[in-house]
Amino acid sequence: MELSKEDKMLIARILEDLKKDKPTFFLDPRECKLLIPYLNKSNILYQIYKPYNDANKMIFYVNREPNIILLEIVSKGILTHSKILGSILSEAIDVHLIGDIIVSDKYYFYTTLEGARILEYSLKKIGRENISLVRRNISLLKDYEPNYDYLNLKVDSLRLDLVISKLLSKSRSQVKELINNGEVILNYEVLKNGSYGLKENDVFSIRRHGKYKYLEISNTTKRNSLIIKLQKYC
Repeated sequence: MELSKEDKMLIARILEDLKKDKPTFFLDPRECKLLIPYLNKSNILYQIYKPYNDANKMIFYVNREPNIILLEIVSKGILTHSKILGSILSEAIDVHLIGDIIVSDKYYFYTTLEGARILEYSLKKIGRENISLVRRNISLLKDYEPNYDYLNLKVDSLRLDLVISKLLSKSRSQVKELINNGEVILNYEVLKNGSYGLKENDVFSIRRHGKYKYLEISNTTKRNSLIIKLQKYC
């Protein structure tokens, strides 16, 4: 795989840090997949930190475990994952300082000590809601299990643009506009080719419309349409 300049810089920085026994920042699954072959090639005996079993973002370390902070977002209003993430990133904070965001009966997110210090000072609103941040014991959510919704969708093809068109009840031209505007993310990269054919466990998200994982073809119709199963992240 040809790495971008940004990916090469990221991997070089991580390798240098780990050789100094400095933990990484939070890495998404795509970055983890890119990194592991270089760690193995460099004979770095790494460990992986996940705050709970099904966590999306992970931290690599050698001996010194990372100092991770769990922050609860206290709000009288209803918050969504996208609003929380958007408000955090609007503070010009590096996305790698932020781990998983958890939306359940309460709202939480993981961050580094540096991230906590920045956001405890600056983050006072999410959307129109006034909020406060409270540090919680990191073990509070160690047994947390994410909630998912599952849906079956009838499509004529596994092309991602056609799947999104059906999923959102939008025309192909509207979906093409979403893609051209960089609003569709596939496996943690901006989608460039709408004709991409979905493969099992591909993860895609559409700005303002949620995040999904393609699981399988569960059935076919008499007219050869496909019934596919998607997992929606809540």
